[in-house]
Amino acid sequence: MRSRQTHIFATRSDLIPGLQMAESQLNITYVRCDGLRSESDFEQVNSLGEWENLGQNLTGNHMDGFRFLIIPKGYKVKVQRVPQQGGGTRYALDQRLNPESVVFLPGGQYESRPALICGHIGTTTDSPISVELYKAFVRLVTKGFEKVKGYRLGPEAARLMDRGLRMITIGIGSPGEYDLKR
Repeated sequence: MRSRQTHIFATRSDLIPGLQMAESQLNITYVRCDGLRSESDFEQVNSLGEWENLGQNLTGNHMDGFRFLIIPKGYKVKVQRVPQQGGGTRYALDQRLNPESVVFLPGGQYESRPALICGHIGTTTDSPISVELYKAFVRLVTKGFEKVKGYRLGPEAARLMDRGLRMITIGIGSPGEYDLKR
């Protein structure tokens, strides 16, 4: 199994044009999958441009922000039951159980301190559907992005970087030496 991953820095305005192209050309739905849920139904949206938190990272950490599975429309997601030690059950949704999906963490601006947290687009499966969806989604969403080291920066993100805004690759508490710089 070969993992594929694209790291991005993008603001809401950087993401909207590419997401609109992806949503019009690919037959996809987004399923929010960050954290355990008390119910087995997970929020699904057809357009992230209408989602109010796009372009924000509330945690300050690149792995703990908002997370979505991108799935083909009509795909029935498989949810994992997670029994709790104190009783009851929580539910998780991840790519291991849904190999035809792609994982998308948009990243975004961290409002508690001026910084942009990196995002990710990736797949850990060899499913031909997932691999093709990953390639198409990355191509459409990052069209017009600039490559800096191992990252792709949206136009506004690149301007913010040039003005000295921290580009956080790990977490807001990590030393500045780990930030993306030109």
